[in-house]
Amino acid sequence: MTYKKGTLPNFDVEETDVEDLAFLLRETSRLLVEHYDKGEMPYHSYTTSFGTDLKSIQDAVIFNNIHESLHYGICFGTKRVLMSY
Repeated sequence: MTYKKGTLPNFDVEETDVEDLAFLLRETSRLLVEHYDKGEMPYHSYTTSFGTDLKSIQDAVIFNNIHESLHYGICFGTKRVLMSY
């Protein structure tokens, strides 16, 4: 798998890859809200690699937002560095 824990970028990314990822991010968010609002969110407890126990869908959504914020911060910082050259 290309994007799993512990991997590093080792290939060129095409514009279509970025477009596909943007679509998946929007669609996944839309489906999450849709299913959550309908109460269609079966959930099984999960312990993250940080040792955080996610015991409910609410815990998972909160943790995911924090996790995605870390990714955003890294991307934003990388962009700033690259733009300074």
